Amino acid sequence: SSERRIVIRMLAKEGVDKQDDMAKLERLIAFALDKADERLTSMLLLPPMLDYLVWSAMIRGRLAAKIYLQHDGENVLFEFLPLDPKYIRYALGSKGFQWLVNKSYRSAAAIREEYPDAEDANSEENNEVLDYWRFDNPGQYTNLVIHNHELLQKPEVHKVPSMPILYLPVPS
Repeated sequence: SSERRIVIRMLAKEGVDKQDDMAKLERLIAFALDKADERLTSMLLLPPMLDYLVWSAMIRGRLAAKIYLQHDGENVLFEFLPLDPKYIRYALGSKGFQWLVNKSYRSAAAIREEYPDAEDANSEENNEVLDYWRFDNPGQYTNLVIHNHELLQKPEVHKVPSMPILYLPVPS
C-alpha cells in the first residue's frame, strides 16, 4: 500500500521546485538511520548500519540488509538490520526474487526469547535459523522463520510493494 512506500526521485528529473521535498526526504532517511543505529548499537550490540554496509561492500562485495517499514496509525516504524551477504541464498524469476533466505546462528536463549514456543533449540550457541521470504503476487510476500526443519512462527503474509531485503552486488 502507498503509505508503506518511500519513493526517491532524482532531482535532475524533478526540477528545482522539488528541492525542498527532496531535502525533507533526505532528513527523514538520515533520522531513520540514526534511530536504527541507536537500536543496533545499544540493544543488539551490532555496529552502526552504515559502518557495517561499508565493511560488507569492501570485504564481501555485496550489500545486504533487512529494511522494513511499518505504519501503525500516525507513526512510521523503521526496522533496519544489516545482514551478512555470505549467508544469503535466493532464486530469481522474471519479476525479481522468487525467494530469498538469510541464514543466521543464535543461542537457544535468543531463539526462545523471540519465539517462546520453540522447543527444539539446544543449549549450543550455533543454532541455525532461516529467515525465508517468498514472492507470492505483486505486492505480497510470505515470511517464514525455520529452525531444525520446524517453523518458529506461523507464515506471515506481508502486503508490501517489494521484498524487504536489500541484496545488491557492489560494482568494482
